[in-house]
Amino acid sequence: MTDQTKFTETQEHLQQPPVEPPTPKELVKIEKAKKIRKKTFLISAAIFTVLILAAVAISMMQPETQTFVSEPSPTPTTQQETLLQKELNSLKEQIDAANPQDIEFPPPPIDMEVSL
Repeated sequence: MTDQTKFTETQEHLQQPPVEPPTPKELVKIEKAKKIRKKTFLISAAIFTVLILAAVAISMMQPETQTFVSEPSPTPTTQQETLLQKELNSLKEQIDAANPQDIEFPPPPIDMEVSL
């Protein structure tokens, strides 16, 4: 019988490959890439800030337009009903008259005989 707790130690494909430290040239390239990334981030942030400030300045420079809406003066005029309004009113009255909640029905007849 084999010791199964030693299985992972004996298998080469389960062990992680050794990590090689980067060479000095690679370190220089990594540092340059970090600097370039930092510069591009700062430049894009500055451009974004300038655009936001420009949009705020433009919106503040536009003159405010005041619109005056004249409301019709309330005059006591009689409103003439159109044919459509008359028909709608008659339909509403018919619907109100046919409301099943208002109609009272007598209770259904009950059969009191016991059948076996």
